[in-house]
Amino acid sequence: MSNANIESRITWHPSWQQAGRFTVGSLPTFAANDDWRMNSAVAAGAVRDLFVKANALDLASLMRSIELGNSPAASQIAGRILASLSASAEPKPPAKTNGLLSPRELKVLLLISEGQSNRQIAEETHRSINTIEAQLKSIYRKLDVKSRTQAVREATQRGLLN
Repeated sequence: MSNANIESRITWHPSWQQAGRFTVGSLPTFAANDDWRMNSAVAAGAVRDLFVKANALDLASLMRSIELGNSPAASQIAGRILASLSASAEPKPPAKTNGLLSPRELKVLLLISEGQSNRQIAEETHRSINTIEAQLKSIYRKLDVKSRTQAVREATQRGLLN
């Protein structure tokens, strides 16, 4: 499918057209572009976090309220979403890093950080895939994470991986 066909299927919203016309003011062009890029990156990160951490039903209700122009309802739902996010963002007490993961779990985590699949890890360590999957679940539980990427990031932040 060509780009022309894809673009012809996109429904443009009037606010998107207006967004393309905003002026930056008297800032030099290069500084304005950098500020705009930085603000866009921050906003994109916030939206990503919102969609990852927020309740799907609340997000759907919020979007529907906005679409219908129901500002009071949208404001109330947005407040509830932000309250739940800020409650979950409170710092957790640091977990122990010494002896947190067994040497075998550390080896599995190291191989995960290299991008290997569970099957590849099982073959390299001469263990069954079920053992690797059980160790991976144990790693997730010990590091309080839900994905391979989060596990590697958390282990790196705790100094378990170089």
